Amino acid sequence: MHLSSIRQWHWMIFSIVVGLVFYYTRTQQTDNLSRFGDSINSPRMFEEMVLKTEAGRPTFDQLAVHSQLVPDGKGAMKPATIVTGMAFNGHYEKEGSKFVARWRPTFFVGPIPYKPRTNLAQLRKPGGPDFAAEFRAIKDPTVVDFLNILGKAKGITYKHAWWREPKQWQCVAASFAVVGIIWPIFLNLIYFGRPWCPKTAKATSLINVAGQSPEAPIPMGLAGGPSDIELPVPSEAASPAAVEAPAVAAISTAPLDAAKTDEQAQSEFGAAKDDFYPTEVHVPHKND
Repeated sequence: MHLSSIRQWHWMIFSIVVGLVFYYTRTQQTDNLSRFGDSINSPRMFEEMVLKTEAGRPTFDQLAVHSQLVPDGKGAMKPATIVTGMAFNGHYEKEGSKFVARWRPTFFVGPIPYKPRTNLAQLRKPGGPDFAAEFRAIKDPTVVDFLNILGKAKGITYKHAWWREPKQWQCVAASFAVVGIIWPIFLNLIYFGRPWCPKTAKATSLINVAGQSPEAPIPMGLAGGPSDIELPVPSEAASPAAVEAPAVAAISTAPLDAAKTDEQAQSEFGAAKDDFYPTEVHVPHKND
C-alpha cells in the first residue's frame, strides 16, 4: 500500500485503537510495584520517615502519589494510594573516608480508608486549626488527606503523578493528538514536502455503465478486405413465392457398376452343409 493512499481519517481511527490498547495495558500493570524501588511495610514507619529528617532532609522526600489497583491477598484487586519517592533507610555508605547517607527509590502502599498512626492533635498549634477533627470529618480518607494535613502543619509537599493513573479518555486523546495528527503530518513533510497527503485520482466507477453486446464481425473478402459482394434484397412488394429459388442439379440414383477384376470374375462361392459361411468353390483343372 502506497503512503498516498492512506488518508487522514485512517490515522485518526488507528489512533483511537492505539489509545484504547495503551489504556488496557496500563491497567493490567497492577502487581509490578517493585519498579518503584524498596517497599515500606507499615504505615507507622511511613509516617516516621516522612516526619523525620537526616542531614536537614526528610528521610522520605520527593513524594509523588497516584491511585492504583493492588492485590488484596484473596485473589481479587482493591484500590490503593501509592506514595513513591526517595528514602533513607538508616544505613550509611562509605564515600572516601566518610560515611554518608544515601536515598534510594522507595514506595508505600496506603490502604483506603487510611488510618494515621500519628497523633494529629499534637500537630495543632495554639489558636491553630484542629487537624484531628478535620481528618475525622473526611469520609473514606486516603493517605493523600494525611499528607495534606502534614502540609499544613509541617510543610510537607508532594506531587500528583497523574501519568501513572491515566484515564481512558486521556489515553485516547493523547494517542489521537500524537498518532492521528502529529505523526501523519511528520510523514507527509518527509515524503511529500507538505503537511497534507496529495490527492490521488479516483478510479472510474462501473456501477452505472450499461452492458453492450459485441458488434457483429465485418465479412471479409477473399483478398482480406471487406467483401464487395452485394446480396439481392427482395423488394417490399414481392411476395415470398415470387422469389425463385436457385436450381439444384439432379443427382443420379442409378447403381454404380462394380468393377470386376479377372480374379473376381473367375471366382465363385458356395456353402456346404458343414460350412458356417460361404467359401470359394474351386474349379478342377484339366491337369488334376
